[in-house]
Amino acid sequence: MRTFLHYHPASGSFYRRSVLEDGEPLPGDWIETNADPETQYLTADGEIGTRLPATLTVDKPLVASGETATVTCPDPCWLRVNGAFVQAAGTYALSASEPGRITVRLAGAHVGPEIVVTVGDAIDTAFAADPRWQALQAATPAQIDNWLAANVTTLAQARQVLRMLVLAVRRLARE
Repeated sequence: MRTFLHYHPASGSFYRRSVLEDGEPLPGDWIETNADPETQYLTADGEIGTRLPATLTVDKPLVASGETATVTCPDPCWLRVNGAFVQAAGTYALSASEPGRITVRLAGAHVGPEIVVTVGDAIDTAFAADPRWQALQAATPAQIDNWLAANVTTLAQARQVLRMLVLAVRRLARE
């Protein structure tokens, strides 16, 4: 059996493995090697190199449609943004056009944990801005019980809490 790794020519990232008993893989950019795509890449000299550990950071993990988040990365580096290769120089402006998730991972000479940015709709941005939701995320069960006992004493208050819970369940069900 022969192992071929398909790679992105500009970054050197391996993105697909083909194992064949005989013959050649489909036309494209590939080399015959048993390299590990998670820890190795193809250098500009055509040699197998070791990927360097690095970390991605993002200034906002939740953005509203039409906003931009800034991803900080090594300078220079290659990224895979929802699978597409993108070259960056220290930062990358991630434009959000529609609700969903955007996955960003290092490619080429660098390797590290991926980050996920959520492009939110009106429900997501409302929850992110609501101090009650922020407090609830950090609260212990005892704190929640105490808050309910002190703040939900009328039918109108109970309806308001139920509405918030329904919206929370609806939002979480999308994840």
